[in-house]
Amino acid sequence: MAAEDDQQLQEIEQKRSTASDAIVNSDSEKRLIVAGPGTGKTHAFKQALAKSITDAPSAEKGLALTFIRNLVDELSEALADVADVFTFHGFCKHQMHRHPVAGLREGWDYYPALIEVIAADLELLGRKGIKKDDIEQRLHDIDESDGILGEALAVGNFYNAVSHTDLVRRVLTHFTENEEAIPSYPLVVVDEYQDFSLLETSFLALLATKSNVLIAGDDDQALYDFKNASSRYIRELYANEDYENFDLPYCSRCTTVIVDAVNDVVAAAKANGNLEGRLDKPFKCYLPGKQTESKDHPKIIYAQCSVQSKKAPYPGLYIAQVIETIPVEVIRESKEGGYPTVLVIGDKPFMPAAYEVVKERFPQAQTKKGVASLMTPLDGYRRLAIDSHSRLGWRIITLCFEFSERDELVRTAVEADHDLVSELPDEYRDEHLEIAELVRRLLEGEQLTDDEEQLLSGAVGMKITTIRKSLAIADDEESPQEGHEAADAGEDAPTIQFTSLVGSKGLSASYVLIVGFNNGFFPRDPDAITDDEVCKLLVALSRTRVECHVVSCGHFGAGWLEESVFAEWMRPHLEPLTINKEHFAS
Repeated sequence: MAAEDDQQLQEIEQKRSTASDAIVNSDSEKRLIVAGPGTGKTHAFKQALAKSITDAPSAEKGLALTFIRNLVDELSEALADVADVFTFHGFCKHQMHRHPVAGLREGWDYYPALIEVIAADLELLGRKGIKKDDIEQRLHDIDESDGILGEALAVGNFYNAVSHTDLVRRVLTHFTENEEAIPSYPLVVVDEYQDFSLLETSFLALLATKSNVLIAGDDDQALYDFKNASSRYIRELYANEDYENFDLPYCSRCTTVIVDAVNDVVAAAKANGNLEGRLDKPFKCYLPGKQTESKDHPKIIYAQCSVQSKKAPYPGLYIAQVIETIPVEVIRESKEGGYPTVLVIGDKPFMPAAYEVVKERFPQAQTKKGVASLMTPLDGYRRLAIDSHSRLGWRIITLCFEFSERDELVRTAVEADHDLVSELPDEYRDEHLEIAELVRRLLEGEQLTDDEEQLLSGAVGMKITTIRKSLAIADDEESPQEGHEAADAGEDAPTIQFTSLVGSKGLSASYVLIVGFNNGFFPRDPDAITDDEVCKLLVALSRTRVECHVVSCGHFGAGWLEESVFAEWMRPHLEPLTINKEHFAS
């Protein structure tokens, strides 16, 4: 029997190697990998990039792009010798620094909240009811039908500034009109293609006119429809005769039970009418690397908590209990591998409630969430501290601090292409320049008096320590993440990260706990399950390296909750565990 097992493992190893070699050794200029998580895409990227450099006459590095910031560090470490690694928006910003795009002057400003400013100005200019999301949608869909897109870019010109999405549009337009400016590389590799919108896929298509491309994606992990990304783009690419298609069937991250559960969820979802048009792909456990862990963790633990309340926060207490049992060798392995020991995944109200409980027992626990790009007065003062005539700086201030006739003065300045500062009342201008001067002094390392600190803090609406920290960090071109900093808990203490279902993309952990496994929450409506919810489940499950727990709650707030219909989809792979008062008393 042992000989037969060894032979089976050798066959699996050979099949995985053959699948990867086929990608690397292909002569196709355009290649597409459709494969699930943990299946060796990064390894295939590295080998293909290395081969492209060897084959190229220039020996220049390739280019690696991903939409997910969580993956940038991982790809940078793996591909540093063979590729320049960027997030998609980081690469576009890099190109804008190299090319004088139309409409903007030298020294243009990058401001993540610019679209909010543009929306406010378009409202003043007659586009009633226009919102930030309306402009973002037109940018992602390259929709110029009603003229709003062009008007939005014109307002950006007025402020000589860009934000996340419009900078992509500007670089795309520049490359379309100046084909000689499109950069070329021995090979461009692109990960998570299912997360790209029409704007972004159009940009990649331009890059593919000058470089060979190797694109990877998985329509089972399409979670970014909120930014007009769509799984249809990877499906269209799969049907494109210019692309040679490949798969990578073996997952070396997840244990057998996770792989089997993922496959059963896909089958149940399709039977339910979800995932129409899904690209079928083999997804198998790579037993040569996961055999022991698969035997040691044969089931997903289904923790059925009786209640969640302030007096009985059982989900959080259960998670803390699980963390306490994690072996030291697992903790050390996670730290050596550069991934969290524990990843708690879920949305409100369950994830924040669990975090508060776990944080008391494990101070090193972190919670991460995306930062909304809402403007603050400090954004304006920082710009005025550098340039007292900054149009964007003054517009941010006027949006934060209203005065009579503000809207008319702003409208006049924008229409006439005049600096805003010349239109402002003297008293208003002087008051805010006084605050900007305090910011300038802080930026230059000067100490403020207690009265000056109090004045600045009151004007900005932040504690002086928060102001100092904010001024020390330049605007991040890629929507930074914020969260509570982890306390130093010792070398053998587990690293613990809490995140949302969407935020878990690009992450993995030894132990994964998915909270809020109840109808009404996940999924919202068991009779109308969305593809987005199915993909969230598939992503959450496949973060698991060692052991997975799904956590439900019987009573929350004033009512009783039903177990998630997803539990039925996964039933053969679940080991039920009742979590109540008696559980913690035993």
